[in-house]
Amino acid sequence: MPEEPDRSETEDQVRPFCVRHPEGRIKTRSFRFFLRTFPLCPATAASTYIGTSDAEFSRFFSFDECAECDPALIDFTDYETETDVNKYMASALGGGVCWGFMGFFTRHLAAYGIDANGAIVVRCGLAAICFGILILVTGREQFRIRLADLWCFLGTGLLSLLFFTFCYFHAINMMSLSTAAILLYTAPTIVMLLSAVLFGEKLTKTRILAAVLAFAGCALVSGIGMGSSITLTGLLFGLGSGFGYALYTIFSRYALKKGYSSSTINFYSCLLASVGAFLIWRPQGLAGCMTQSGPAVLWCLGTGVVSCFIPYMLYTFSLTGLENGKASILSSVEPVVASLVGVFLYKEPMTFPALVGILLVLSAIMLLNQKAQDPGGELGKDPA
Repeated sequence: MPEEPDRSETEDQVRPFCVRHPEGRIKTRSFRFFLRTFPLCPATAASTYIGTSDAEFSRFFSFDECAECDPALIDFTDYETETDVNKYMASALGGGVCWGFMGFFTRHLAAYGIDANGAIVVRCGLAAICFGILILVTGREQFRIRLADLWCFLGTGLLSLLFFTFCYFHAINMMSLSTAAILLYTAPTIVMLLSAVLFGEKLTKTRILAAVLAFAGCALVSGIGMGSSITLTGLLFGLGSGFGYALYTIFSRYALKKGYSSSTINFYSCLLASVGAFLIWRPQGLAGCMTQSGPAVLWCLGTGVVSCFIPYMLYTFSLTGLENGKASILSSVEPVVASLVGVFLYKEPMTFPALVGILLVLSAIMLLNQKAQDPGGELGKDPA
């Protein structure tokens, strides 16, 4: 007989989560409520509730194969405390902050003769090397992928990372950093809509309001409609960057659901994007430009590490604990950082509307950071 669980560690301390079952989707906070409502044996229920790791759920139940349960019908999800949720939110914010420096590094590469296409090879190639080293240290089995799942990585690497970076790097050469950033951050809205259709994520009032606040704030920060000049070509590049950026979240979610680690996703995404960029544009003299001087080498390394390796590592990790829409909105801090970089490093003017815009973006982040209300652990209750 399975042992009684020590509920003191988990009951009423976890965030709502979903499990997949023929009778429908179930959301709950309480472990006792979960056992009472989920129509599976206690061993399988416990393993579903607290994760797939033996080390995790053996503290609660000894897991035995149950003839009445089909593991293929269960979406195993680790339990998460409020501290865990804050960790994922901080990761999404950290990724957005690092991305805010992307234009800064790219402009410096241009000073060493590396154009937008070459910058893609440098940025993604160096990041792929960093992710490869990380996998060698943390577990070489993460290099293995199934051929049937290759489409996920082609999506993150070519349709998203390569396309988005190409569009964004050309956009920042046609307009200010802040204007390019606001066009890039049409992505959270696209992510929310696609996630609602593809993954069944609810468009809650809180999330919609946060998306509106974030986009309005980004618009004010960029100065759109207040004298900024945007060409049609620049507009298309900017919107293309937003759509490509949104696709990264979507394809990454598919890869995560298939059991791949964030390191695996990032390694193959950056590798495919770098190789794709090199084969398509074949930048001439790139190696010479990268190694022409000590500062050139450092700026290349900074571009790969600060604007690609670290932010993608943080953002993809955040997707393991947050829904797509929430993670995407939190990372919208990027245009605020890009604007501040423009003000302090390029002496771009900071207007009153830009200040209001920054406050709106921060308000959206604070709104999403509010603790979800879940009275009584009702089924189907959707948190912010």
